Amino acid sequence: MLEDKKFDFSNNYLLFLIFVKILLTFFYLNIYENFSTIGDARGYLKRYLVFDFNAYYPLIFTNRQYFVETIYAISNTFFSNYLTPYIFSTISILIIWNVCKFYFVTTNIKNIFFFLLIFFSPSFALWTSVPSKEIITITLFIYLISCAVKIIFNERINILLFVISALIVAYVRPNYFIPYFFFILVVFIKIFILDKFTNKYYIKFSFGIYFIAFTIFILLILFNIIYFHDYLTNIINFIVYKSYSMFYVFEHMSSSMRNEYMEWNDYNDFYKNILFGSITAFSGPTLSEVINRPIFGVFFIESLILNLIMLYLFFSLLNLKNIISNFYFLYLFGFLFCFCLALLIHYPLGIFNLGSSLRYKQNIIPLMFFLPYMMLKYKYKYC
Repeated sequence: MLEDKKFDFSNNYLLFLIFVKILLTFFYLNIYENFSTIGDARGYLKRYLVFDFNAYYPLIFTNRQYFVETIYAISNTFFSNYLTPYIFSTISILIIWNVCKFYFVTTNIKNIFFFLLIFFSPSFALWTSVPSKEIITITLFIYLISCAVKIIFNERINILLFVISALIVAYVRPNYFIPYFFFILVVFIKIFILDKFTNKYYIKFSFGIYFIAFTIFILLILFNIIYFHDYLTNIINFIVYKSYSMFYVFEHMSSSMRNEYMEWNDYNDFYKNILFGSITAFSGPTLSEVINRPIFGVFFIESLILNLIMLYLFFSLLNLKNIISNFYFLYLFGFLFCFCLALLIHYPLGIFNLGSSLRYKQNIIPLMFFLPYMMLKYKYKYC
């Protein structure tokens, strides 16, 4: 058994993590790629700088694919495309380690093992080890939620780095940035409006009050969905079309296609499948998919473990109710609403292709796992 003792997360462990990440990068690019695809990784490694200002302006500000290609082109040009994957993998682990080490000062080996289990899960390890949009966005999303946690506990953050990180992820993955934006917005409302109001008038709202407010909030959303039906219909029809064009056209070319016979024509199908689709897209391979393709077994086990961890973390957050003022406001409007919003956003991107589902899902891992984990570890600073 692991001993329940204090754990010194020193530089020795950082060197170990860097070494493991380099090995993983080599494995994914030279071995794993022979059995599965790794997105646009090889394409990014073929890009080089063109020393012509007009070749980049204003395209890098209007085309996020070109923006990311330019980032990798800089590295390929100055360091070679052989080193680029290892440079970005190392930078990613350095940033994540620098952000997360704070939460290990007073925790124990069991908690470190818990963290490493998430960090080295197959899908997360893959997309933070190879050239991709995800290695950039996942790293910066973890930084953003660490800033949000510090704000909640009245700690200082680097405003400039926070804003730059937010702008980059909002540009590269605008859809997945939405739940993070709403969570940060809820945090600011809590800190700068609600907390000041309740502290000034010595008011303490009960869970019932916040639950009623949250119910009214959801009803207002539903009312707006009905009221702006025509406008939203056009948006959802566009999402349905994009999902079709991204995945259905490859249904005979991809071995990880799923739900090929599900009706998917317009907004009616979007609403009809929303509950099933949101859960399926996030939860990972189903048992039937594993039976048909045993190679999905490792991702089935990964998803099963991570789903259980997510539920454990979500309910464990209730332990913070006596530590954080107006906690239920944060829990309902921040965690619950933003978690559901993240599932909804991931739904059309993960319902038809398992490989894409596992890839894009990593963009909400910081919100679903790292955020509650950091919150729970932070409480030890105050206990």
